[in-house]
Amino acid sequence: MSQALKESLEALYVAIERVDIKTVLAHLHSLRGSFAMIQETEVANACAQMEQEARNNDIPAVKDGLDRFEPLAYSTLARRVINAQPEA
Repeated sequence: MSQALKESLEALYVAIERVDIKTVLAHLHSLRGSFAMIQETEVANACAQMEQEARNNDIPAVKDGLDRFEPLAYSTLARRVINAQPEA
């Protein structure tokens, strides 16, 4: 999932620079669904907030949201990997 996150974020940044709202929304919706499926509501909710900002054509707010979202998403995935490790 970490590689998929990286690829989605790269595509999101490109779409934001191009002001391609449709692509921004598609990637955010996909990320939201992925994090919702693994019951990481805080991360999914951050995506939902950015989706709403994108629908409102508020690209600066989406950029700000991504600045907060990216470390949150990666730390969430790292925590899940650590918690999934069998105890020695």
